[in-house]
Amino acid sequence: MSAPGATTGRAEYSSFAFEWVRQGRSFCRIDSTAYEACPGDIFLIRPQQTVEWAFDPLEPAITSSLYFDVQSIPSSLPPREEWPTKRTLPPDDILSPMLDYVMAHGFDWAKAMANGLGAAKPVPPFLGSMITTITTVFISGSLKRPHGFAAYRPAPVQRALQWMASTVSIRPDNKVTLEDLAAVARVCPTHLCHLFHDYVGYPPLEVMYLYRLTRSLIGLRAGHKLESLAASFGFANTAHYARRFKAFFGKSPGEMRIALSKGYKPRLPKLPFMGT
Repeated sequence: MSAPGATTGRAEYSSFAFEWVRQGRSFCRIDSTAYEACPGDIFLIRPQQTVEWAFDPLEPAITSSLYFDVQSIPSSLPPREEWPTKRTLPPDDILSPMLDYVMAHGFDWAKAMANGLGAAKPVPPFLGSMITTITTVFISGSLKRPHGFAAYRPAPVQRALQWMASTVSIRPDNKVTLEDLAAVARVCPTHLCHLFHDYVGYPPLEVMYLYRLTRSLIGLRAGHKLESLAASFGFANTAHYARRFKAFFGKSPGEMRIALSKGYKPRLPKLPFMGT
């Protein structure tokens, strides 16, 4: 496994888990098998499996984890030793909204442990039933999402994020207005801002800026000139880029370039994943 400037992690799982790659690219090794993990990939990990991850800290990688008990799996399914380990979810796969729903409504065990609650609160029965369904669908293969089966985020937010993903990937210098995003989302600008406030935590245009700034770190580390980066990521000029960069990261681009050369790992925000 290797990735530019990679950071690595290793863990042995004590429960079953789905690891869903939402954004970014990483590499992992599950027991003795190596995988490249790209957006849309989902891994089913069994207890006692050892997983090693390697990823580029400057290429924002977002994953969702769902841990569950083996008792949720019906005995009619194949033995766990025969389970597939990886699948790639098509855009219309029903697993995406189902996983989003469970992760949004499930019990936050990490927070519970931090607060001393431990296992005092069991998983609600309806979530256990849905986890069984998710696992069945994962093992049996792709199942298209029924018409009208909504994802957890409202459709206007989904449409805007998907369009942002395409724009930032293909034309990061494209000048985008709030009216452009509202037209894509098919709602008025005011309503789109309210939806982003409730479901994303940032205004729509701020999300575009944050993605561009975060992605520009890779070019900055590679030695690209500030003028080139500003133009490539759609900033009005170098001063505009530098001002937004420092407000976001707390360092000027020049200071960040020096810090990166010494192995500094900037603290990246928890941005919404793109393209799902």
